[in-house]
Amino acid sequence: MVKKLLILTILVKIPLLFLQAQCPVNDSLWKRLTFLRDSAHSISTASQLSEFTNYDRVLRNCRFPYDSTRALLLQRIGAMHYRQSDLVKAMGYILSSIDVLTGTTARSRVIPKLLIADYYSLAIIYGSLGLVRDKIRALDSCELLSERWGFVDQLVLYAFYQKVQYYIGIGDYMRCITAADKCSELAMEYYKQDSKGIIERDQYVSGCLVWKVNALIELKEYKKAEYILTQKIAEYEKNIHSENMGAMYTLLAQVEVQFGNYDSAINYFQKALENNRRSGFILGCKTVLNNLGYSVYFSHFHDYKKAIATYKMALGYQNKDPNYSTDDSFENLNILANIATAYVQEGLYDSAFRNFQFAFDQIKVGIDEVGVLKSSAKDFMQSKEMRYLMDLVINKGNACKKQFDETADQDKINEAIRIYKVADQLLERIKAEQAEYESKIFWRSVTRRLYENAIEACFKSNALIEGFYFFERSRAALLSDQLNERKWVGENEILRLAELKKQIFQSRKEMIGQDSSTNEFASARKKLDLNRQELNRLNDIVRDKNPIYYQGFVDTTFFDISRIRKELLQNHVALMEIYSGDSAVYTLVITNSGIQISKISKPTYEALVFRYNSYISNATLLNREFDSFVSTSRQLYKLLFKGEALPVGRIIVSPDGQYFPLEALVTSDSKLQYFLIDHAVSYTYSARFLMYQFESSPISTQSDFVGLAPLRYPNAANLQTIPGSDASLFRIKSFFKSGNCLTGVDATKANFLKQFANHRIVQLYTHAMDSSMVGEPVIWFADSALYLSELVGEVVPITKLIVLSACQTAIGKLNEGEGIFSFSRGFAAVGVPSSITNLWSVDNVSTYKITELFYEYLSRGLPIDVALQRAKIDFLRKSSRHDSLPFYWAAPILSGKSEPLEINARPSARIAILTVAGLTVLILALLWFKRRRIF
Repeated sequence: MVKKLLILTILVKIPLLFLQAQCPVNDSLWKRLTFLRDSAHSISTASQLSEFTNYDRVLRNCRFPYDSTRALLLQRIGAMHYRQSDLVKAMGYILSSIDVLTGTTARSRVIPKLLIADYYSLAIIYGSLGLVRDKIRALDSCELLSERWGFVDQLVLYAFYQKVQYYIGIGDYMRCITAADKCSELAMEYYKQDSKGIIERDQYVSGCLVWKVNALIELKEYKKAEYILTQKIAEYEKNIHSENMGAMYTLLAQVEVQFGNYDSAINYFQKALENNRRSGFILGCKTVLNNLGYSVYFSHFHDYKKAIATYKMALGYQNKDPNYSTDDSFENLNILANIATAYVQEGLYDSAFRNFQFAFDQIKVGIDEVGVLKSSAKDFMQSKEMRYLMDLVINKGNACKKQFDETADQDKINEAIRIYKVADQLLERIKAEQAEYESKIFWRSVTRRLYENAIEACFKSNALIEGFYFFERSRAALLSDQLNERKWVGENEILRLAELKKQIFQSRKEMIGQDSSTNEFASARKKLDLNRQELNRLNDIVRDKNPIYYQGFVDTTFFDISRIRKELLQNHVALMEIYSGDSAVYTLVITNSGIQISKISKPTYEALVFRYNSYISNATLLNREFDSFVSTSRQLYKLLFKGEALPVGRIIVSPDGQYFPLEALVTSDSKLQYFLIDHAVSYTYSARFLMYQFESSPISTQSDFVGLAPLRYPNAANLQTIPGSDASLFRIKSFFKSGNCLTGVDATKANFLKQFANHRIVQLYTHAMDSSMVGEPVIWFADSALYLSELVGEVVPITKLIVLSACQTAIGKLNEGEGIFSFSRGFAAVGVPSSITNLWSVDNVSTYKITELFYEYLSRGLPIDVALQRAKIDFLRKSSRHDSLPFYWAAPILSGKSEPLEINARPSARIAILTVAGLTVLILALLWFKRRRIF
């Protein structure tokens, strides 16, 4: 022992004596640093730090480059400060090490392993400081460097695995799946040649699989989850025992619950519990019993007493592993919240609210939903299971609402509304932490129940102002975020973001139908991953430049009724919003004289809307069963407006779910009177959208109009020609002083993308579909197709209106909580405030007539909605009985802003004739007057 200490003392002193005389030899110093790193437990932290500090002082005076060696030295100094809990100093040295490695002179000699270790160390320090967002960025850097150099080590695997857990915690399920797949692949690759690392490899693979399947279940991909689980469990049961077997059985039980196989579910829950007990995984035992109690006894059998007993059994397992302390606290939170919810069903409200508070105490003793909302970003992001937290707050609000139903205590319903507002604001904070758009959309859908319960509470208590708040918050929140972000992004960043989004779309398209084992698939996937990382990095930069991004949850100015009346109802008679929940449909109507919330039977509403759309979109059926259509239309009108007619004028409608044209509703029992006759209707994604200030440009610097009519399409598309569209396009152009028409082979996708943003009005005569091989809307041009995902703004458009005279351009995929993802919404997201699109496949001749009439009225300075109304009325009155069916005129609808457009209109032929005639009369009169003066 004495000999060993003597050797260590000599090893420490020799370098110090050496340093006093001259600069150290690079290789010798590197060996010394790696020796000390690998002997960390043999030599005290203080001794190492003293030696490292001396090295650092000497190297600063040396003339020769010590890039990697100096970086390693700084890294080791940072590690010693971390051991001493001096996190700020530790971070400073690690950042200095990164600066050395990424400096101009060092780039050619940088050692990948060293730089990745720096970023991983930085992630650990940020995590210890509670800077979760910075921690994830550091882990992102590990991933990016690994991809760039094709380098994998254990730190890279740790980085990926931590990101997988982070994504599942914040509910970013799409990114969780991507990261889990990548982590598994890297683990297989890294341990391929290492027979001793098989156990570690399998831990990574099975752990990633568990998180991936968790995400798939949250995304309701039950079949896929079941297939993965059954395959992997069969493999593990034959060959090895995995410590994650309990988690896999738990997940398989949850899948069986979704399929309604409750006996199988109970069996798998029991297997999971046995596996977790055998492996000593206490947290896993809690999770199994919690899921069994909720999924089977509470939700299915409604046996609340047995559910509570099962929850309490789960709480009986005491976790003693400090590595799982945070996870254990949040599992306890969820169990206690479930106990509270079961007590609510039993009518035991005192016990319920006591357990709700016990649940909050798992975060911090004495905290409640307001305390969580007001917590710092550091503390808020420590909440690993955001779904648990949201369920806790929403269920507490539901408990207050249910207590009001039983007691009619107004304070209880007011308390419910207050809690729902806090829950909504918490959602904003969660959304700010998510990167993948798909995950944000998913969260909008799963939180629909918040808005349904909140709107129901407002309806019951006649809380009209709060009701409008929740109506608005329930729709198109992500569209509002996209528009606001465009204001914060510089021109160069807009171009880069657009390019990345295009590349991501192209990679996804290349992967469709590909065998995942091919090199082509792997190449496309690698490009997709790199572009996603870069896109997320740029989005982070945008958010960091604009701290208000993270404070969106406190902005309520858009929900001021007086502002709505001042800005939206100055020239309109009403704003109507529709919310279609799981159990009921609600309508909200705001006029200048009042507000009203109404509740509608959901089955009745859906049946009428379905029949109405079936008739109106099918000319043959509509003609054959016109009387039935009229009856259906009248019933739907009465259901929506409760027999109270709106004042004549312009109205704004914010629908929920699939659109249907209010213009064709029959408003009278005694005659065929369409809603169109008395009302110009415009539709909107939300009231907030109409209040957004879009970019504008001086009228003198732009062209008013561009139109495209491909006429013919690629043979592979198998689309019919559209005869007469070019002639109609040129007739429309005659209404404008400046404009351009692209027809035939000139009407290409590239020309459209190049041209549309530089014209105030864009007209398209073409084919479109509401879905395609990539599962999204598509518009066809002369050479190729434009998919909705490809519609990314490379510049801020000056376009104020785009008219898509093509089939089904107003419909697309319904994303609950956000609305229909159609081309009209796509153009809105890139900054086009108004669009006219079609709800069904339209007739060419009627489309030409209505579109041309619309432009004639628009050129006279009429508002867009009024111009469209006048065009439809003119067509209706001049058509035959057959052509006056709503099928021929009700398909085009206006979405977005409806105010008049400032355009350089060419005088119409009628005005020109009247002007010439007037001038002729005036000249003749002057000549006559002059002749009389002479005589």
